[in-house]
Amino acid sequence: MIIFHFIGKFRLFLLTLFLFFFSHFSILAKEPYKYDVAICAIFQNEAPYLREWIEFHKLVGVKHFYLYNNLSNDEYQKVLNPYIRSGEVDLIEWGYNTNPDGANWSTIQKMAYDHALNLTRNKVKWVAFIDTDEFLFPVQVDNLANFLQDYENFAAVCVNWQMYGTSGVKKISKGHLLIEDLIYKAPFDYYENMHVKSIVRPEFVETNVNPHSFAFQPGFYQVNANKEIFSGSYSAVIIDKIRINHYWTRDEHFFNHIKLARRQKWQDAGCITRASNINKEVDKAIFKYVPALKKILKK
Repeated sequence: MIIFHFIGKFRLFLLTLFLFFFSHFSILAKEPYKYDVAICAIFQNEAPYLREWIEFHKLVGVKHFYLYNNLSNDEYQKVLNPYIRSGEVDLIEWGYNTNPDGANWSTIQKMAYDHALNLTRNKVKWVAFIDTDEFLFPVQVDNLANFLQDYENFAAVCVNWQMYGTSGVKKISKGHLLIEDLIYKAPFDYYENMHVKSIVRPEFVETNVNPHSFAFQPGFYQVNANKEIFSGSYSAVIIDKIRINHYWTRDEHFFNHIKLARRQKWQDAGCITRASNINKEVDKAIFKYVPALKKILKK
């Protein structure tokens, strides 16, 4: 009996040893990610703003962009072609029409995001799903990849907005940056700043739920910047570690001639009041990136 007991224990030891080496070998054998940090965004008629947005996010450490064009008729291709040639941008034509009231816009975004998840799974370590009027940046460090190293046990880090208005700027001055001229925002705890956008690990995500949240595989969760697990699209406002500056109106010209017409078509009666509510206080936290970004854009 002692011999049989010893043989059984020895077999268990061999099996444990095999599983240990197999699992570690699998980790070592796994191909490294092609990109540490990428962004997915869907856009329409935003050519004048794309270069600043791309170069800003390159500056904070984004390595690749998956951009979904939704029926633009401006010069977006001319702006994006250098980035496509350099391999920094994948441009996907996403020619789905919105309903007259815009009710299906979230569905069009969700389809694009699920498409991007399939493109990036096991290829990109972190993907931020944001819009082209949103500027994502870490506050206490300068590089997103460095910031995200501390969150690798989670499926997603969710980041709060700070909503910015026109700041009384009729049109952004030639040679100036959008992030340089638009400095007035809503109060820190304005209710819409509870919205979050997600930076996700694609292999831990099952699907996109809506533009602000995702569903995850069992045992994986989203957290806020304080590593507190929560669900859904809203969180208590935290911007001391990482934040998104959401330039919802851009300047007055964009708001009056493009944004307002689009929102009124979608029967958004509150958009003018909203624009007024987010022009309240000065915030220049993003200015630490302005000198380097201006230097890049002058080239």
